[in-house]
Amino acid sequence: MSESPNQDAFFERIKKAKEVRAVRKVEFAAFASAIPEHKKIFAFEGTDDRLVYHYWIKRLRPDLEYEAYQCNGKRKVLQLFDSLKSDLTGLKNRVWYFIDRDFDELQGRSADKKIFLTDRYSIENYIVCDKVLDDLLNVEFHCNGHPGHRQKIVQEFLRVYDLFLESTKELNFRIYAARNLNIKTSDLPETIHLLVNVSLNDATVIDVPLTNVVILDREPTPEEITILRKQFDQLNARHRYRGKFAMLFFIKWLGLLRSDRLTDPSTMFANIPHPENAVGGGFSLSALAPKSRAPNHLGPFLASV
Repeated sequence: MSESPNQDAFFERIKKAKEVRAVRKVEFAAFASAIPEHKKIFAFEGTDDRLVYHYWIKRLRPDLEYEAYQCNGKRKVLQLFDSLKSDLTGLKNRVWYFIDRDFDELQGRSADKKIFLTDRYSIENYIVCDKVLDDLLNVEFHCNGHPGHRQKIVQEFLRVYDLFLESTKELNFRIYAARNLNIKTSDLPETIHLLVNVSLNDATVIDVPLTNVVILDREPTPEEITILRKQFDQLNARHRYRGKFAMLFFIKWLGLLRSDRLTDPSTMFANIPHPENAVGGGFSLSALAPKSRAPNHLGPFLASV
């Protein structure tokens, strides 16, 4: 008796999955062959992750030596994990994996002691925060000696940040629904003007339909939306909304703050002397990462390596 089309599709997916795992293993084995066997290998999603974890690991475990392996995507990190899970050569014993929680977490897999999963959406959610801003104000913005004024600016930032999060709530929900329903999406926006209008004191929704910002292969049904909405509404927006969007907002807002610092008279720095030194404008991920605090559970994870 011939197999049904559904069975054919199932076996085809199994075949493709095995092929993908084999490719991931071959690629990694070639990389690992050049690394001394005593050295640990940490697999990261991409360049940004490799950079941020470098600072966090150096702070938490300055004695730890490792070689970074860049997988170019969360799915590929997990595919590498799958490919090495049954490895008998000893290769799997050298590797630890670092991934963002995102909206899809482990993509259906069980937790594993070799996988570090952020407890926030992504690494960017640890950078966009009041502590990093206060550090910037104290040093780069030359507000040392004015802790009270720094605190006022931090509170204003948090207020506008919450407005930004509220303005992107439905956009985040659309991505959340897509990830949980395995719906393919278009490339997500990578510039702030495609998300919201940002000023020093406000963040407002842009006048563009969400369906044009995040294009889905299919729209969720009303029943699916009802179920997912209850789950989504329980999320902490600062911690669990998309980190790359938050980072775009933070960089934009810091640029506006820098312009205001250099303006005379200033709005946000009216009672602080005009800076005698330059206020740098390098608010990139690489510049902000060293100021961020690592996830609380990263220390115990590294201690187990």
